Amino acid sequence: MMSSQKYSWKAILSYFFLATSISLIFRTYTPGWLDFLKLPYGFGLNLLVGSGPLLAAVCFRFLLKKEITVKKLPLFGTSVWKSIAFVVAPILVLTVIGIVNDKGLNLHVLGLKTGLLWLVYIYGEEFGWRGYLQQILPEKPFVNSFVIGIIWYLWHLSFIFDGYNLSKELIFLLVLITGSYIALLITKRTQSLLTAVAFHISFSVMTNIPFTTGYLYGVITMLMVWAVLLLFWKSKPLKPLNSIFI
Repeated sequence: MMSSQKYSWKAILSYFFLATSISLIFRTYTPGWLDFLKLPYGFGLNLLVGSGPLLAAVCFRFLLKKEITVKKLPLFGTSVWKSIAFVVAPILVLTVIGIVNDKGLNLHVLGLKTGLLWLVYIYGEEFGWRGYLQQILPEKPFVNSFVIGIIWYLWHLSFIFDGYNLSKELIFLLVLITGSYIALLITKRTQSLLTAVAFHISFSVMTNIPFTTGYLYGVITMLMVWAVLLLFWKSKPLKPLNSIFI
């Protein structure tokens, strides 16, 4: 077997190109019949864009299973109920505070719909970023986060689709590198992919929705729930159910 540390850089570049290519198809191919998959406050994105990182990860896990040993990041980590509570927190907050809109939709129903659709979309991304890339990169936190942050940034192709603005792009890159570092710390403690999904939802959705009266209280409540869960989250051997990687 080849050294995973030595070979992983080739896998990383190949993974990036495949994930970006798959997602690019659904960034540019947007027929009307796919409108039902569009993400609320997703700047025109649909759910299938998030399939790029997921499908590429599944592909490379299979093709390179003899060359690279990929550590698993289980869906539920070392605690099923804590993982579920962690990801339910931002969705529940979105549902309770609601999302103000000009389409006459019930703000609480729209909050729930937004949370659930983004949950599916972000799961696809996180399966790739944290579930695959984080596991084959060097374990040095800063190197790991820096590389994922750059790949994550390039995958978005924001400099093509959103119009190029240097200061905006640099800020976006910094946010993704910082987000990768925080997600790494969270998943190292929880060993749970769902916690990374929940964290991703918080800054991808809750920073883009219109503010409501209870927005600040909702965010504070979510952060307090997360803090308590992380405080009492104990590292222990994975149980059979928890070791499932979906």
